[in-house]
Amino acid sequence: MVAGALLLVGGVSPVAAAPPRAVAKTPTLEYGDQSSAVAWVQRKLNVRPSSGYFGPRTRAAVKRFQHRHGLHRTGRVGNPTWKALGVGPSSASRVASRAPSRRAASTTRDAAVLRIAAKQKGKPYRYGATGPRAFDCSGFVGYVYGKVGVTLPRTSGAIRAKARRISAAQARPGDLVFVQRRGRVSHVAIYAGNGRWWEASNVSHPVGRNKAWTRSVSYGRV
Repeated sequence: MVAGALLLVGGVSPVAAAPPRAVAKTPTLEYGDQSSAVAWVQRKLNVRPSSGYFGPRTRAAVKRFQHRHGLHRTGRVGNPTWKALGVGPSSASRVASRAPSRRAASTTRDAAVLRIAAKQKGKPYRYGATGPRAFDCSGFVGYVYGKVGVTLPRTSGAIRAKARRISAAQARPGDLVFVQRRGRVSHVAIYAGNGRWWEASNVSHPVGRNKAWTRSVSYGRV
């Protein structure tokens, strides 16, 4: 063994700090969360980078860990998974006490999404384009989310399938909005709040923050 090499036992990295000594309860972590608790789990499961964002790689690592330990492969970190990680409800997570609320943490990423989207304003629409000089609708959304570390499928329908469905009341700026036509997703944009979207819509309009132009929509979050 090379000096200094890491020994992985059951996929768990010894590099992660030992479970914090005192905590009232463990948090439930799931896809889309962002916090120091997520970063601790990522280090424990050897997910790189340990950004603190619970994305596809983290969910996949959690499912693998759950499978190895005979747990339901939910992809969420709840009490059984915390226990398997060596973190008990009564001894467990000062990490959680340091973690910002889910809404506050997500707002940080949402703000970055909106800021990056705004930087693309005025760029032309071109079918099949994924940026940075031109975009189609899903190319634009994929480019923007890619800049915050979230990899999305190439088409609007595939993005819809990956996203967690949320209601219009739950939607916040930075979430995704999908246009449905004849039973299928025909367009994807980034919700900007107040009935507006950041989008690359068609050849007649450059990328911009446009007023919603249809009510046949649904919302999603990744």
